[in-house]
Amino acid sequence: MKKVRILILIALAAMMMSACQSSSSSKTDSGYPLEVKHLEGTTTVKAQPKKIITTSYIAAAQLLELGTAPYGTVDYSLLTNLRIYDEELNKGTIVDLGSPIDYEGIEKAAPDLILSLAGDGSDYDKLSGIAPTVVLESAQGQYSFDQMLLAVARIMNETDAAKAIIDKYANRLAEVKKTVQAKGAEGKTGVFLMATSKGNIVYGGSSVQSYLSAIGLTELPEWKEGGMADHEALAKHNPDFIFLAEDYVKPGNYSLDIQSNELWQGLKAVQSGQVYLMDAASALPLARGQWAGLDRLGKNLDMIP
Repeated sequence: MKKVRILILIALAAMMMSACQSSSSSKTDSGYPLEVKHLEGTTTVKAQPKKIITTSYIAAAQLLELGTAPYGTVDYSLLTNLRIYDEELNKGTIVDLGSPIDYEGIEKAAPDLILSLAGDGSDYDKLSGIAPTVVLESAQGQYSFDQMLLAVARIMNETDAAKAIIDKYANRLAEVKKTVQAKGAEGKTGVFLMATSKGNIVYGGSSVQSYLSAIGLTELPEWKEGGMADHEALAKHNPDFIFLAEDYVKPGNYSLDIQSNELWQGLKAVQSGQVYLMDAASALPLARGQWAGLDRLGKNLDMIP
């Protein structure tokens, strides 16, 4: 009788282990093989990717948003200049694939998926000859980052995680918009600048709408599509809000030079304390950067009497 009981317990334990393994496997493998439609056609992803190479730091950042580090990325130095990803990058697990794209190096790495970004200069035919390749489209959707994040999430079987990130962002956006209205700032003008060695780059388009039209501020028509803004132009348009980031391509303390200028000191935004020093990632189609910039703006607006 005792022997029978032992055999029953062994059988039950085996069944439980099998069920756990089946559950774990289904979570990882469900939905594969996956047919992914993208800008260059359709790519079949046979199983959840384990070794991913990205040919753009923007694509690499999308993976980091979802808690996955790529094996390696092109333009790694640009990713390291976005300090918002320091925690992940300090682990030193991502291989620097340099720039320009080293196709032989990518082939030697033997990835099971390559993610590229439209306009990053990569050759799709060469990449797709090495491994399944998906070309992401930047700055599409309701927000600048959401469709690209969802596209990566579907490939990684992390759609729920991506939707949670987007919902969190949308909720914070709604809160900040209400604060703008409550503080009487609705309709006031704003501009997003990036300080570089060649002058102030004005960022326009969907990536900076979190700090402008999406929360009730007014984008200056002259810079709706971006451009350059010297001190004279800034003094002429005299925005109520200025969002200022440092150049992440060629980093330097250029914002200090800007702020020491006499014309800068006379701007409405400067005199009213509505100049926000932003991480460069805040101007890019990245969920974490957009969230950080928006959250900082909201907290500062809360302090206005």
